[in-house]
Amino acid sequence: TPSEETKSDSTPAPVVEKKETAAPPEAALVPKEETAPTVEKIADGGKVYLHYFKGELSNNCASTVKLERPLDARYGEEVAALVTLVTSLTDEEKVRGYHSEIPSGTHLRKLTIVKGVATADFNDTLNGGGGSCSMIARRAQIENTLFQFPDVEKVVITVNGNAATALQP
Repeated sequence: TPSEETKSDSTPAPVVEKKETAAPPEAALVPKEETAPTVEKIADGGKVYLHYFKGELSNNCASTVKLERPLDARYGEEVAALVTLVTSLTDEEKVRGYHSEIPSGTHLRKLTIVKGVATADFNDTLNGGGGSCSMIARRAQIENTLFQFPDVEKVVITVNGNAATALQP
């Protein structure tokens, strides 16, 4: 169950690459114990923070709050965080006023982390609907969720492999 906020299915499995050189594109997501290299556990060794919004979006479209969730041990931490982020909030979280700007049906296709740069590739649902503030908010949710990991210094978001069209209003 999710814990209190702190400031700040059948979907296809995403591909994860976390190496200095990229694995073949057809590499399948494998359980964490089979991925390399691993990073230190974060937040009490089994929890991850996901960034959402509480209440209506304000003038600062990127102002997220974080919710703590248990880590899905089948995946590496970063992949688990993004896969969980794009799934629905719990009913309890919705009642408490939390919401996501990431559209329902968005799926992580692939995540690579090379030399501190995390490239997160999503399906085209990520670009669906919304204006400028919504696109800024989606970017903030993804970036803020990934920046909690010590091996992530920069985030590049792509849709179907294309960064130029990702999250454009």
